[in-house]
Amino acid sequence: MLKTLLEHLVEKPDLYQDEMAVYLFDEFDALVATSCISRALAAAGWSRKVARRIAKERNADLRDHYLHKLSSFPQFHRDRRHQILPAYSQDGVELVRIYPGFTDSIIFEDYIEQLLQHCGRWPAPKSVLVMDNASIHHPDQISQLCEEAGVKLLLSPSILSGP
Repeated sequence: MLKTLLEHLVEKPDLYQDEMAVYLFDEFDALVATSCISRALAAAGWSRKVARRIAKERNADLRDHYLHKLSSFPQFHRDRRHQILPAYSQDGVELVRIYPGFTDSIIFEDYIEQLLQHCGRWPAPKSVLVMDNASIHHPDQISQLCEEAGVKLLLSPSILSGP
C-alpha cells in the first residue's frame, strides 16, 4: 500500500494527506488515518522536495498530453479545491456538505445548525457531537447551538488531533 502511495505521490507531489487517504480508500478500500499516513511517509523518507525532484525527471511531453486530456473534463482542475464537511454516526453518514472554497465560521455554524436537526436530545441516540480540536470548532456560538438543542459537545484534546 505504501509503495503504491509513494508512486502516486511522484505523479502528484502536492497532495494533502486527506487526499492521500481518499486515494488509498479508492485503491484498496481501506480507511487510513492521516496520522498513519504521516508516520509512514516520514519512515519512508518521503518529502515533497524528493517527489518534485523525481517528478521533474518524468517525460514532460507525456505529462502535457495527460494534462490536455484531463482539461477536457471541466470538473477536474488542480487549482480548485473542494471542502467536505461530513457527520458520521454508528448508522453511517448523517449529513455531508461539499462545496468549493474554504470553510469559515459562517459556513460551519450553518452546517452545525443543519446537523443538530438530525440529533436527539441527551441522552437519546445521536445526542453527542464529537469534533476535533480545530479552531473553527471553538466559537461560543457552536457551544450555544449544541446546548440549545440538548446535544453534548465533546472536543477531542489536541493530542488526538494529529501531528
